[in-house]
Amino acid sequence: MTKIEELVQVIRERSSYSPKTVTATDADVAAAEAKLGVKLPPSYRTLVTSFGPDDADLLYWIGPNLPPFNDIVNVNTGRSALWPKFLIAVIGEGGGDQFCFDTRYPDTSGEYPIVRWNHEINDENSTEFRCVADSLVDFLLVALKGRA
Repeated sequence: MTKIEELVQVIRERSSYSPKTVTATDADVAAAEAKLGVKLPPSYRTLVTSFGPDDADLLYWIGPNLPPFNDIVNVNTGRSALWPKFLIAVIGEGGGDQFCFDTRYPDTSGEYPIVRWNHEINDENSTEFRCVADSLVDFLLVALKGRA
């Protein structure tokens, strides 16, 4: 089983997954990528086109009718986006920090490392960040398996 297959299984076991709750289409992902100016990693694409925002509630999402604070495009292009443009916030920490794709360093499969943007230390000119996971899948497997 691949890591993304393991993650999909974990999410399905933890959620009330229903194909009716899926909100993002491939066209929605392509539109978000155009607005963000970056290709989103395959793992993120798989998640947002396989589930709904209630199933993987940690993530900023793609799709119609999302509240602004949950929309990955709005979060990363709005006035509150104080991080460098090469970071794409994908998970909010809750206290103002963001877990982000560092788009400067894609691996051969198109995945980005996840770094923490600390609102008390970093700003839009920062270039060094603490890497917390090699990929979104690695980050989420640890986060979801650690939740009760």
